[in-house]
Amino acid sequence: MAEMKLNPREKARLEEEQKNKKTRTKYTIIGIIVALVIVLVVIVNSSLFSNIFPALYVGDTKYGVADVNYEYQTVYGQLAQSYANYGLIDTTKPMDEQTCPFDADGGTWHDYLLKSAEDNIVQKTAIYKAALAAGYTELTEEQSQELDNMLESFKSDAAYYGYTMDGYLSLRFGNGNTVKTIRADLTRELIVERYRNELYESYS
Repeated sequence: MAEMKLNPREKARLEEEQKNKKTRTKYTIIGIIVALVIVLVVIVNSSLFSNIFPALYVGDTKYGVADVNYEYQTVYGQLAQSYANYGLIDTTKPMDEQTCPFDADGGTWHDYLLKSAEDNIVQKTAIYKAALAAGYTELTEEQSQELDNMLESFKSDAAYYGYTMDGYLSLRFGNGNTVKTIRADLTRELIVERYRNELYESYS
């Protein structure tokens, strides 16, 4: 079969079309990769990532990154209030750049806070399960009002500083925290507090 011969103009046109096709394919692939990277970054930095993937297991109870962040920031707030005035902790510097004076191995404040947060979660989980088994499954009317007051206070703070509610809670209590996660954490804490107090009061 004889090979079809193209005139120079037709040949140049076909070569240009092939070149353009390769260029379009190249940029399409690049566009898909960029889109996937953007989606991945958004997911990693969203509450979705912080709440779906487990950061800690206590028995069969799963805790997300947001839960650990909440406890971490809670412990940090308590210690900063107690020790900042004594120069033991510098709230203006990152916690992983400061040696913790309570760590015999010379670990950082970040290490200490993370370990304390995990220990607190383990303890609260045990008490919470015991509370549920004893019938403490719901907040009292007084506790419900207390919870609503705390959330309303956060809402006011968010508005004052120009944040959305979820944005403020994520900033204050760590990445991934939202009204939903904070409500769940506070509800669990209030049930634990009530059960623990009434248990202590029952002792003679």
